[in-house]
Amino acid sequence: MREINLTDFNLIVSTGRDFESQAQNELWFNLLAIGDENPIIFNATGIQGLILAKTKLAPRALIQYMRSCLLTKDPEYCQFIQKVYPIDIVVPTELDRIQATAKELIASHPACQDPASTYRISIRKRTTSLKTQDIIAAIADTVPHKVSLQNFTWNLQIEIVGKDTGLAILEAGDIFQPLSEKLGSTASTAN
Repeated sequence: MREINLTDFNLIVSTGRDFESQAQNELWFNLLAIGDENPIIFNATGIQGLILAKTKLAPRALIQYMRSCLLTKDPEYCQFIQKVYPIDIVVPTELDRIQATAKELIASHPACQDPASTYRISIRKRTTSLKTQDIIAAIADTVPHKVSLQNFTWNLQIEIVGKDTGLAILEAGDIFQPLSEKLGSTASTAN
């Protein structure tokens, strides 16, 4: 088996404990269906229920495809995947790198260009000693937009997976949550 560098991911997928193989198969099938014949899909080392993947396609295109299949074709379309998060960029888990990358991502992302837009920062930490408050404080001081925890325009999602951190600017509908969507909920950028 070849060694895979965790920095090679642009999707984070959650599943139930001990269902990682089945969720990987579901993910592979969906990526194949939309044109990625060679995605890289792997378990996050030491973290049950977490799958990382690298696709050559736009991660949000996969999310749109899966949502469409679930809502228009088969309500039982996803059996093992619980959530799919797109990742825009991956950096080492170092506070200064996370802060600088978040600032660059916010400055360049189209959703963040409206000065009247509001934002929220969401952090999911796995195997790190960084404190959530420290991360938020380091980033929030550099963001010129107003914070809104409930009615935000965009969300800065920070996914820490050991020594690597994925960041993404998420808008409504950017996260795929099959169970919530089956029940009629609208996909949100909430955790």
